[in-house]
Amino acid sequence: MSSIIGEPKREPLTPPFSLGHFQTGIIAANAIMFALMARKRIGKGQHIDISEAESWAIFHTGNVVSSFVYSGRKRTRTGHRTPSPYPYTILPCKDGYLSMIALRGSEWKRFLEIVGNGNVPEWYSSDERFQDRLKAGQQYADILDNLLAPWLMSHTKAEIFTRCREEHVPFTPVRNMDEVVNCEHLNQRGYFEEIEYPGRKGSNVRDPHPFLAKSMANGQTGAFAFGA
Repeated sequence: MSSIIGEPKREPLTPPFSLGHFQTGIIAANAIMFALMARKRIGKGQHIDISEAESWAIFHTGNVVSSFVYSGRKRTRTGHRTPSPYPYTILPCKDGYLSMIALRGSEWKRFLEIVGNGNVPEWYSSDERFQDRLKAGQQYADILDNLLAPWLMSHTKAEIFTRCREEHVPFTPVRNMDEVVNCEHLNQRGYFEEIEYPGRKGSNVRDPHPFLAKSMANGQTGAFAFGA
């Protein structure tokens, strides 16, 4: 996994230690939804068995293996972007960074129309290099980054996120830890809970902690404080 994360000419990066826990939760949530759909259609319950190792393999090596088997492409470290149809990247804006992933052409077209005030910019529509999005992502991504830069750098994360939500474009701001902890949406939903540790000031942590034993989530062990 680390072999495909990081800058091409630098050392590999290790994913966050709990990433697999949360991604397994995503797969479990999808499995539950499909089980509920099945119950509605056939009137029977479903047994769900989720493996964290298999979830990790699907998320991070499934597309790597399939890309090599079916097209001979070998994934390498590519920095802030993934070699997919453009865009699949993180780019700077006026006050931070924006995660930009548009797997569907319609999503990308809607974003270009935001940039062009209702129309796809001529610099994009008239350039034959960009008509094949996969080729554009693999060969001309730097050029496209530079063409988008003036518009991105003139808008804040909040402004771009608002417009993307209005037009159903799945781009999102990259938040720092302070922005996450103080996010109005997460706090309104009770996502965080302040926990007091002996001799330490209370800290906001995610609650509940699905990847911890129940005794640890209830603060019944001193070891939990060191991993919070």
